[in-house]
Amino acid sequence: MMRNRISQIKDFSLAMPFIPYLFYLVIPTCLIGIMFYYLTNNKVSDTISCKTNNQLGLTQSNPQNIQTDIRSGETTCYLFDGVAGQNITIDTTSKTTLLTPNNNQLVLLGTSQYTLPETGTYTLKVTSSKDKEPYQLKIALDNQGAIATFPAGASKYPSSSNPNSTVRTQLSYNVKNPPSFKSDWQLQKIVDDILGTIQAQGLSTNNVSISLVKLSDRNCCAYGSYSDSQAIFPASVSKLFWLVALYGQYNAGILQEATISEGEIYKMIQDSDNEPASRVVDTITATESGTELTPEELKTWIDKRLWVNHFFESAGYRNINVSQKNFPIPYLKMKSPDKGRDLQIRGKGVLPIRNYLTSFDVARLLYEIDSGQAVSKEYSSKTKKLLSRDLNPDVWKKKEYNSIGGFFAESLPQDSRVFSKVGWTLDSRQDAAIIESPDGKVRYILVIFADNRGFADDWKIFPTISRQVYDRMVNYSSN
Repeated sequence: MMRNRISQIKDFSLAMPFIPYLFYLVIPTCLIGIMFYYLTNNKVSDTISCKTNNQLGLTQSNPQNIQTDIRSGETTCYLFDGVAGQNITIDTTSKTTLLTPNNNQLVLLGTSQYTLPETGTYTLKVTSSKDKEPYQLKIALDNQGAIATFPAGASKYPSSSNPNSTVRTQLSYNVKNPPSFKSDWQLQKIVDDILGTIQAQGLSTNNVSISLVKLSDRNCCAYGSYSDSQAIFPASVSKLFWLVALYGQYNAGILQEATISEGEIYKMIQDSDNEPASRVVDTITATESGTELTPEELKTWIDKRLWVNHFFESAGYRNINVSQKNFPIPYLKMKSPDKGRDLQIRGKGVLPIRNYLTSFDVARLLYEIDSGQAVSKEYSSKTKKLLSRDLNPDVWKKKEYNSIGGFFAESLPQDSRVFSKVGWTLDSRQDAAIIESPDGKVRYILVIFADNRGFADDWKIFPTISRQVYDRMVNYSSN
């Protein structure tokens, strides 16, 4: 997975936290859901203290337009009454938390649409990392929808000297509807037993997300899960999404085939090398790392970086951010995102803007790759081939850092087939794999994200879980 001890730390976003830098994003009415920072269906404690609480009497005929300042470290709260089913569209350049009546929390960044899940009083909490920042809050709510904008002044995705730039911004992932994974009690029992194994090893199930998909069914697909809609830090699993986005641009003729060499792509996926991954991100988003930018320049640069999110979001991927590079990147002489525009996009304080994915969306992409739908049958086949792992220990043990030891494939029969993308940092462990028995009768997808230091330090837990699931899936298929 990694070429040396330094490069094994694939992303420092947990080890080196930052506060989101305030920047301007896109406000086209046709662009919904550019970027969600964090989403969980679990109830969370409300730990954000409000300096002021402002009650908003929102109706269709009474929109609110607020212009004021907010100081660093302060939180200003706006309360409004909503009805289940109403829509709210928010564009924000400051960290903004939407707290539901049932104490669920959605942290927003960029342009996003949200349907109110319940009737009651909602709270919008706006914070700033600057000494003193002017902002505008404009919000209206009715049965047909709601609009909230703060601050004003963003632009659409910018054009550039590249004649393909407009085409790129309009390009969308081709599979528009998620697969119809069907809850299955036998698979759910396997997932529940995974949680039992985790707890028996003294590890926490907090910030753990699991998806299990049975691929052997003619009618897709039996499914079991745990916290599969929770946004979790993906580490190097984000490289799988960058590869599909690159192939999407190849397929659309935006980039010429082999713009990124096959050797570089192989290193990005097979070796999880951050250097070619950095070049892929720059290529597909028409950006590059570098020195700090002015606010206006940064707005344009971030708009371009966020294209990779929009590529998938416009096809129904709901909670995704893969706009951040993985670090260290030796050719940029960057061990971490501690300078320039890569720091600006993440932020400079206590909480970073990090990449995040759900286990459901990763399982969905793997399913679409396996079924030949991702971009095209040809590119799905190329992607799956790149994900293929050689389970012969005489091969993988020669690599000091690889995607076998400490991950799902290590404990599986040597003649089984595994197609995987893994991630690891000092504080997290991730694996996402298509797994097939030697006879091909057992086929399934297993995705586990653990944003948890205990998993990072435990090199046996994923192999243990993987063998447990494999044996159960073999038994499931034989019944």
